Amino acid sequence: MEPLRVAVIGGGINSAAGAAHRAALRLTGKYSIIDGYFSRSSEINLQSKCIWGICLPHIGDASLSDFINRICEQEIDIAVVLSPTPNHYEAITKLVNAGIDVISEKSVTLTSEECTYIKSQCEQHGKFIRVTFNYSGYPMVRELVERVRNGDVGRLLQIRCEMPQEGFARPPLIAGLKAPPQQWRLRDGRVPMICHDLGVHLHHLASLITDEHIEPHYARFTNNSRYNDIKDTADILFNAGNTIGSFWFTKSALGTRNGLKIRVYGTKGSFEWYQQDCEHLRMCDNHGYITTLDRASECIEATKPRYERMKAGHPSGFVEAFSNIYEDIYHEYCTFKGYCGNNILSLKPSPLSIDVANEGIKFFENCVDLSNQERKSMYPVFDE
Repeated sequence: MEPLRVAVIGGGINSAAGAAHRAALRLTGKYSIIDGYFSRSSEINLQSKCIWGICLPHIGDASLSDFINRICEQEIDIAVVLSPTPNHYEAITKLVNAGIDVISEKSVTLTSEECTYIKSQCEQHGKFIRVTFNYSGYPMVRELVERVRNGDVGRLLQIRCEMPQEGFARPPLIAGLKAPPQQWRLRDGRVPMICHDLGVHLHHLASLITDEHIEPHYARFTNNSRYNDIKDTADILFNAGNTIGSFWFTKSALGTRNGLKIRVYGTKGSFEWYQQDCEHLRMCDNHGYITTLDRASECIEATKPRYERMKAGHPSGFVEAFSNIYEDIYHEYCTFKGYCGNNILSLKPSPLSIDVANEGIKFFENCVDLSNQERKSMYPVFDE
């Protein structure tokens, strides 16, 4: 089958994640980037088209609607939405109503009501939609998931996920320049923006590992940065069936670039995975033996040919993990369209579906309610 013809919205030269998406799409060899609306700024839009390798003559689309109307005539297979999260709802609804299938950067939208409406529109128009949760693309994360499901840790008891970053305390370098947080990341809505930015990743990973609905029973959101009008840190306790767990994520942890860590404990053993050592999965059994697995070990998932872009010892990384997600979506799209016949990915619900994304949004909406209840109990207001 020919590569899917793609139009991109957002992800231009001023985007934090655009370059990673661009590289990941190309790495699969299954997508051809045809057109893009990268910015409302005509100058940034034109520069971004050059970076993305779009060879069409410059067309000054006056608006997103003009762009969508134009690509409807270009036989585009699917649109990739990489614009800031607050802009997703407008872009996705316009695309779906125009008859275009969608891949969206997490967390799809800002509210569960918006997400539910998008799903209903996709079903009404018969459109395909998937959501990119890139950290689930790491081969050793997938190995962890399969080994837990295989019973290697016995009965699952605890799962601890954390994602500390320092971006609100010490701005990172993007394209060689210090990059303060984008303004949209500094505006909390019904749910703190940090939940859409970091929290949904942890929820997604925990959902994959436990294969259970995750229910919060304690949540606290705090501010620890110079940006006083937002919550930049979350401490959450939850249950997933009979498993207990916790999430901690923050953007105010000086010295931590991206400290994503997953720890899983069961009756027969445990697993630990740390993104900054992403090629290794640490395993301990109930006799105290500690083993480190990599792609050269006897693995269930991580030694499959699709992950062997280079032999073990030559690390796969963030972009490769993203590429694995896009390859998953490609196969799911082909199955949805009936291009591929029976495909192993069609035999089970997609972990990248809009339902999974909506579960994450609902989870954090419930966390906000819990946090508000706790604050009222700690600081009661008495009538005079």
